[in-house]
Amino acid sequence: MTTPQITAAQATPPPAWALAQRHLIEAMNQAAPVFQERYTRADGTYIWRDAWPGMDGSDDGYESYHNWPLLYALGGGAELHRRSRFLWDAVTRQFTAYGQIWREFDAYYDWMHHGESSLLLYYFGLAVPTVAIDRARALRFARMYTGDARRSPAARGHAWRTAGTIGRPTAPSWRPTRRRSRTSPASAGRSPTGTTTRSTPRSCAC
Repeated sequence: MTTPQITAAQATPPPAWALAQRHLIEAMNQAAPVFQERYTRADGTYIWRDAWPGMDGSDDGYESYHNWPLLYALGGGAELHRRSRFLWDAVTRQFTAYGQIWREFDAYYDWMHHGESSLLLYYFGLAVPTVAIDRARALRFARMYTGDARRSPAARGHAWRTAGTIGRPTAPSWRPTRRRSRTSPASAGRSPTGTTTRSTPRSCAC
């Protein structure tokens, strides 16, 4: 079977909508660094409070940049991709310090907010699908709900396996006796919770 070949016989000017689209993409290329420099510190963390007492907000940290790698995938500048990865790391560090992120994933949240906070990571895969750390993270996050995290060699050697977490179950949201995820309004990296209140982050059995 031969592959058909198509040859252009003449060139025509690009349509107005295509030119406008490129102008818009270039404007966003220039606007993103301005946004970052205004609202973040040199290390990428938000210019914000030193402590966060509640459970809401970690998804918002990631959402601020979730469309940057998407724009790169659509033709935006490579600098957008580089910055979005730098800022993902910064948000993860900052909200880990707040207590809302654990092992790079929401410590306890509902599924709608999981979806919102994961958009940035999803678009990393769309922008450059061959990055090994993105695949490793996707598998590790999934294993929190499939019961495989405790057995994963990658999980055992990952940087987040600090002395404070070694020995703990790494898939507390999995119910092995019933082979399904535990029913909970808020579940994630630490443990599922039966109730969701203002004190949930302080009272869950971690």
